[in-house]
Amino acid sequence: MTSTNDTAPKKTLRARVFAFVALTALGAAVVGAGRVGYRAATDSFVAPVVLSPESELVVAGRAKLEEVRMDRIRADADLEEIDADIAVLEQSITKLEDLKVRSNEGLAWTATMSSQQAAATQADLRALEDQRRLLTTMVDAQTARLEAAKANLERGLVARADYEREVATLGQLKLDALDNERARGRSRSLVQQLWMTTASLGGARGTPPAPELAAANEHAVRVELELSRTKAELRGRRAQRKVAEQRRVRASTLETQLAERPIFRALEHRVDLAYVPYTQLDGVTPGATVLSCTWGLFSCRPVGRVAELVDGEVSQPDPWGHVSRGQLAVLELDDPSAARKRTLRVRGGGSPGRTATPTGDRISAR
Repeated sequence: MTSTNDTAPKKTLRARVFAFVALTALGAAVVGAGRVGYRAATDSFVAPVVLSPESELVVAGRAKLEEVRMDRIRADADLEEIDADIAVLEQSITKLEDLKVRSNEGLAWTATMSSQQAAATQADLRALEDQRRLLTTMVDAQTARLEAAKANLERGLVARADYEREVATLGQLKLDALDNERARGRSRSLVQQLWMTTASLGGARGTPPAPELAAANEHAVRVELELSRTKAELRGRRAQRKVAEQRRVRASTLETQLAERPIFRALEHRVDLAYVPYTQLDGVTPGATVLSCTWGLFSCRPVGRVAELVDGEVSQPDPWGHVSRGQLAVLELDDPSAARKRTLRVRGGGSPGRTATPTGDRISAR
């Protein structure tokens, strides 16, 4: 009787303990399920993407980057060539302008020298005129002496030799007079030519152009035409330099922007990325923790963090296999093998990291 009564309370106690344990387990399960559900609702699901130098997308990007670099190199070479041409053209313009000034100075020098020569020749002409008058007097006097010598010869007062000397002297004086006449003619012609040249170079009206002036004008026209052509070519080369400079700046800017993108960073080393659909973007911030979970829900463990967000829209499959629109995020994974997962989770609250790269491009990682 006593044994039966003792057994009943023990069964009741075990039942209560079992019920308590079961209730506790159920509560823990409910709490765990609630935590899993809460985390699943608040975490962001992302699809990892691994880029390496051998990736197809990176290889294609390498070709694009090389094309941009070659364009920049060609622009640099064009700038060097154009700068050299501009230096030569500027030097040519300086020399042509100096030649133009010297041509004008040459005309002035010719006019001055012509005026001085004309004055000197005029003085020579006056001296020749005085010589002519003196020779005329001497010829008249010698003619009188010759007539007297002839009369004395007929009377036998002088010898034939003396008479012949007087004849020779008169002939020499007449010859000198003829030379004087020729010299005066040449001097008059030279004076007239020099004065006409001076007047022509001085721009006197009604004066025919001197040969020196015609040659100088022709030379000045050639210099002016060459100067105009060189200046026009210089303007053209300067315009080409502006175009080449703009092309070089655009190529350099594009090269810098491309080099900052993850695709081009992967040219040298592996880059871990995550595709973030726009619906999951709010929870993905620099410094947020990256989690790897079993079946995407259970046994979550931290494997890294978000380093930065990459500006520019991306279209590719989301974590559930549907093609959608979103952005890329650069990851810093402590466990690189986590990148092989189909889905990773990102939990906010991490320390701020690097900001988004300012590219503003639209790319496709499909």
